[in-house]
Amino acid sequence: MKFERMPFLAMIKQAKMRASSVPVSLLTIEAKIEHEGSGFAVTSAKARVGKDLVCSADLTFRHIPFPDPALRVHMDAMAEKIGFPQQAVPHD
Repeated sequence: MKFERMPFLAMIKQAKMRASSVPVSLLTIEAKIEHEGSGFAVTSAKARVGKDLVCSADLTFRHIPFPDPALRVHMDAMAEKIGFPQQAVPHD
C-alpha cells in the first residue's frame, strides 16, 4: 500500500508452525494479498528457512490513515533504512 495507510494485525487464521528456527536462521517471507477492500487486507503468508517451509498463515490487517504525518515520515525513513520496498514487487 506504499505506506499510504497504516496496517494493524486484526486476525491470524490457519496458522501452522511446521518446524522451528533459531535466531541465526535467515527467514524468507512470501506474502500475497488475497483481498483488499472495506478497510481490510487479507493475505496468505509463508516463511521458509532455505527451501524448508517453517510456517504458514492467513493474516487479516485493518488499515487506517496515519494518525500523525510525522509517523508517516518516520515509517518512510525506516523502510528506506532497512531496504523495505515501498511499492509492489513484481512476481512471475
